[in-house]
Amino acid sequence: MSSRAQRRRAQREADRRCATVADLERLDRLFRKLPTDFPSFVRAVNKAKAAGRQLTEVQIDRLLSDVIAVSWQKAQPILRCIHQSREFRRWKQQLSAHPGPGSKLPPDILILAKILAIKLNGGELHRTVVCQIINGMDSRIWHSVGMCTRTTRTPVSFNVVERQMQRIEQFPEIAQTPIHLP
Repeated sequence: MSSRAQRRRAQREADRRCATVADLERLDRLFRKLPTDFPSFVRAVNKAKAAGRQLTEVQIDRLLSDVIAVSWQKAQPILRCIHQSREFRRWKQQLSAHPGPGSKLPPDILILAKILAIKLNGGELHRTVVCQIINGMDSRIWHSVGMCTRTTRTPVSFNVVERQMQRIEQFPEIAQTPIHLP
C-alpha cells in the first residue's frame, strides 16, 4: 500500500474518532442519564415489583434523567487545576496500581465531581450526588478524557463511583487529614 493511501486511511480513522459539536450535543440529549444501579432507581423498581407492577418507560426515563448537569464552562477551569497538580499525578498512579483492568472512571473526573459535590452541598459529600454529577457532565468533558466516543456514552455505574471513592479515601494522607471547609 502506498504512503498516500496509508495517510488517507489514517486521516479517515482520525475523523471517525473526532467528535463534532453536533455529536456531543446529541450524546448529551440522548445518553446523559443515571446508571440502572443508582440507589433511587433500584428502590423504585423494587417498590413497583413489591406492588406487583412494572415501571413505565416514561417513569424509567424520568428516574434515570435525574442527573446534575455540569457545563463545560463550569468544569474546565477546575479540571485544568486538577491536571496541573503534582498530588493528583501521584494519586493517579496509586489508583491505577492494582491488578486487573483500569476503571471506567478516570480519577480526574472523580475528583472534579467530588469538588463540585462539596461546593453544591455546602461542604457535605454524598456518593449519590457525586454519581449524579459524573453522569450529568457535558459530553465534551467526557470526550476530553476518553470516557465516550462520538457515537456512544455509557453511564458510569454507582458501584464504580463508590469503589473508586473508597480507594481514594484509603490513601494515608487523606485518611489522616480532616477537611475543614469555610
